[in-house]
Amino acid sequence: MIVARELEMDVPADRVWKVLAQDFAKISEWYSGVPHSQPKTDADVPQGADVGGRICKVPGLGEIHEKFTNYDTAKKHFAYDVFGMPFFVKAARSVYDVETLEGGKSKVSLQAITEFKPVIGWLMVLPLKLQLNKLMGQLLEELKHYVEKGEIHPRKKKKIPNGQ
Repeated sequence: MIVARELEMDVPADRVWKVLAQDFAKISEWYSGVPHSQPKTDADVPQGADVGGRICKVPGLGEIHEKFTNYDTAKKHFAYDVFGMPFFVKAARSVYDVETLEGGKSKVSLQAITEFKPVIGWLMVLPLKLQLNKLMGQLLEELKHYVEKGEIHPRKKKKIPNGQ
């Protein structure tokens, strides 16, 4: 199963790349779907990256480990494998591309690629596809808000104690 989303942003690609790729382990600072994240210290660090991966605590899933499988600063492209998914998921990977557009704008493209275990996994395809599509949309929306306005999205603010 592949779920893909993209969104244009009114900032240069370098600004988006810094938040998505260079500050990869800091996703919890701006995305409401991840209340805690940290560098994955046992993962090899690709050339040009600051970390080899990250560990995210995700409500409903627990601790998810993400490890870079591809990282290209020049092309503003990276991919990572996801570990710790539910038992019916055989493999999961995310792929990001940040493209430079005219007028100092950029476009972020995101793909979530999921392989399921036979029989049981296929029963979950439609609900998981709908959920992933929603979460990816929220991620891109919150990223856009963060890079364009320099502040976290209101959805993230609601999840922080005292709204700080």
